Amino acid sequence: MDNVTLLIAITASLIILIKRPAVGLCIFILVLLLYPGYLVIPIEGLKFSAQRIVVLVLFLCSVLDKNLLSKFHFHFLDFLVLASYIFGFITLSSSMQFEDYFKTYLGTFLDSTFVYFLVRLIIIDKKSFELLIKFATIALCVNAVLGIRESITGLSPYLKLYLLCPWNEVGKLTTLNERSGFFRACGSFSVHILFGLSFVIFTPLLLILRKCQGIWKKLVYLFLLLAILGCMSSMSSGPLLGLITVSLCLFLKCHPRYIKSTLLYLVLMIIFVNFLSNRSFFYVVGRFTFDEGNSWYRARLMDVAIEKLPDYWVSGYGMKDPGWGPILDGRKKTDLCNAYVLQAVQFGLGGLILFIGILIYSMVRIYRYIHKSTDKWGEEAAWLVGGALISLIVVFFSVGLFGKLLPLFNILLGLVGFFQAKIYSAPHKRIA
Repeated sequence: MDNVTLLIAITASLIILIKRPAVGLCIFILVLLLYPGYLVIPIEGLKFSAQRIVVLVLFLCSVLDKNLLSKFHFHFLDFLVLASYIFGFITLSSSMQFEDYFKTYLGTFLDSTFVYFLVRLIIIDKKSFELLIKFATIALCVNAVLGIRESITGLSPYLKLYLLCPWNEVGKLTTLNERSGFFRACGSFSVHILFGLSFVIFTPLLLILRKCQGIWKKLVYLFLLLAILGCMSSMSSGPLLGLITVSLCLFLKCHPRYIKSTLLYLVLMIIFVNFLSNRSFFYVVGRFTFDEGNSWYRARLMDVAIEKLPDYWVSGYGMKDPGWGPILDGRKKTDLCNAYVLQAVQFGLGGLILFIGILIYSMVRIYRYIHKSTDKWGEEAAWLVGGALISLIVVFFSVGLFGKLLPLFNILLGLVGFFQAKIYSAPHKRIA
């Protein structure tokens, strides 16, 4: 498959070289969502997927575009994202050989910080924002149709490709995993929950197509239905929780007078459940998921991570297994299926603080934009981006930040950066 991966990467790169960067970013989205990231080309010990090759070419084209560079202004969110990567790079140097951690973290850089700054460079106006969402919608619809088919029949064009996944057990097909009478769709992703989360991220964003003209506006609710069904085809509780969170955010967008009372109710409910059940809220929530055993593991993981914090808070364990498997449920390897725990275990308490700082600051910037901007389209789009980000903040308690979720998360952060930049360039409305 090396030749096929290389052919796709070269074809996408040629289109990027011919077209403007905004179209190039859309091509990257298509490759990211539709082509398996686990099919890699080894080059001098480094592993390059099609999406990583494409992102390198796109970045080169973007930095050579003087018009884009002239419109880019460095803001505090950019600093936080860059500082988080540099901190992680320095922290890993204390636990790994230079050659190993350089190769490992270079791939992380291409999937995260690189993608973030690409979005910041290229998404500069309403036109480029909507173009990105249109191409993402096309990819989502394809994935939704394939996901629904895979969930019902167990058949997928990616099945044989998954057998080539480096970390897949020999002969293990992802769709053999069943829940509630359905197969768990995986698509071009390596993990079911990541496939479902790709829909969670873009489901609220595609609603901005209501502001477009022509077929996009007419079919927006069909796109929305396909995205919801695609998310459900993963048969994973995390994406379904994300959909519920997105739905709540959209409801509060339409009825903002309920925001304070809803937040108060949620806080009181968590406190009441903790007090009444005499255990963590997460253990109780697990009873309402597809797999109560997995939910119990995630809740127990947070307990153990807090108990063991004195052992790793300074610099973390790097890429090493913390060895918590036996005390969790007897397994040999620890599954760090929590983005916050994963950040702390890999980079220590400092890495976790930076990660949470990025999330909090992003929400603050979205809030400020909504309340200060006079641009109705921008206010609508900011609400949708904020809803997608809040859903990820919630779902991060049940999934680690890895694989294709890493670039998807950084695309979303880049869109937050787009609104931060607009705060400083757009007229503001007066707040009493």
